[in-house]
Amino acid sequence: MDPKKLATAIVNKNVPKIRSLVEGKNFEGKDDGGVLHYDHEASKYYDTAASLAVESGNIEILKLIVNAGFDLDATTYPLEETPLTIARKAKRNDMVQILLEGGATDN
Repeated sequence: MDPKKLATAIVNKNVPKIRSLVEGKNFEGKDDGGVLHYDHEASKYYDTAASLAVESGNIEILKLIVNAGFDLDATTYPLEETPLTIARKAKRNDMVQILLEGGATDN
């Protein structure tokens, strides 16, 4: 799976593309933990599949990512936020619930 394609699909809320990239695959325990690296304005940033899904505000996308087994506790850089933190800041209790049910650690 190409992380850049997945990140782009999530940001663009392209559910069919996300589904084609993740359904039937299990990303649980993968070395990268769902981290999607990219360069932005000559600086290094990274997000995770789950953090981008939360930022998209789309429940269906978040469920696809959770069900595919991506790491729900991996943090973004440089802010070092978990998807759960992002969902709580956005007051998205529906997403908080999905993340907790999917196994996110509640700190």
